[in-house]
Amino acid sequence: MKKPAKSRKLRDYFDTIFAPARMVNHSKSGRYQYRLNLERLDAVLGRPALLSDLNDATINKVIAAIAASGGRNGRPLAKGSVEKFRDNITCMWRYFNQVRVVDTYPSIPQVVVPVRIPKAFTREELNRL
Repeated sequence: MKKPAKSRKLRDYFDTIFAPARMVNHSKSGRYQYRLNLERLDAVLGRPALLSDLNDATINKVIAAIAASGGRNGRPLAKGSVEKFRDNITCMWRYFNQVRVVDTYPSIPQVVVPVRIPKAFTREELNRL
């Protein structure tokens, strides 16, 4: 596999290496989610993300920024969305490490997503009433 130059955009790596190999059976919404998270990464960095941006310090900084104000109108992004961002970026990063495009491996901790308490009765609870 031909390796693109290190200065190429992360989106180019996504389109030419990652998506053809790993997203063959994904739905349109799965591809959309990855592209949305790449756009979030670009927005926080203020420029197109590069392969060299795949390092713990940069990604942790981006995660903190989108958690604080990555939602609509600068509001905080939901914890589940922040975890999905982390998951998408680290998935690409691990694959690039596996195919030897990058030498580093992610060690980004998971974002703790609170378990939501349902606001409705289950069928069993309704039957007991």
